[in-house]
Amino acid sequence: MNNGDTIVGANSNVLAITDSGHYSVSGASADCSQNILTSQYTITVIIDPCISSVQQEEKFARMLLSPNPAKTNFTIEINAAKEEMAELVIYSISGVPVYRDFKNIVAGTNFITVGSIVLKQGAYIVSLKSYSVMARSRLVIN
Repeated sequence: MNNGDTIVGANSNVLAITDSGHYSVSGASADCSQNILTSQYTITVIIDPCISSVQQEEKFARMLLSPNPAKTNFTIEINAAKEEMAELVIYSISGVPVYRDFKNIVAGTNFITVGSIVLKQGAYIVSLKSYSVMARSRLVIN
């Protein structure tokens, strides 16, 4: 469904989405259409006609974390094309956000120090995301 309306002909294993909207997913076996499985999640798709798929792939940036492994504090090194606000999220290895902050990044090389947070020993995923920069890296806390 797209914005509450059924998508006519959307009955294959793969559906190419070409319009922005809120989509929900349901499915049924061809042999028994009464057994419909519906996702409890809504998928939001925003398509920007000004960005090609090649440009979107180039948005992923290389991010260095040091030291890694770390005890408490660590530094993120990342390059950005322009000044903007970025969301910094640290996820547990199971995907649960354990830390969230917003950082101002500038054009060029950025060094972002992360400290004064308490993380248990283990592995984490550090994510930095803005309109023009997306990066993820694994962090180990000793």
